[in-house]
Amino acid sequence: LHRFEHDGSVNSTPLSPRHNVLVCVGRNGHAQLCDLESHWPLGQPFHEDHEILHCASFSGDVRYIVYGGYQGRLTLW
Repeated sequence: LHRFEHDGSVNSTPLSPRHNVLVCVGRNGHAQLCDLESHWPLGQPFHEDHEILHCASFSGDVRYIVYGGYQGRLTLW
């Protein structure tokens, strides 16, 4: 069992279907990738100013992540 830290509340945590990667998005506007084996963040989080991120999903080929928030915008990562 491991707990990943995320600043603020978490709204979505999809797991990659092919890799040991989790993405966390939340009220603070951050989207952070985390490695499930090492339990460490992967790179720096993406940040949306003045945005509460609500949902995230991996593409079918796992090359992209899309996340969206309450401002009505989707970001392809």
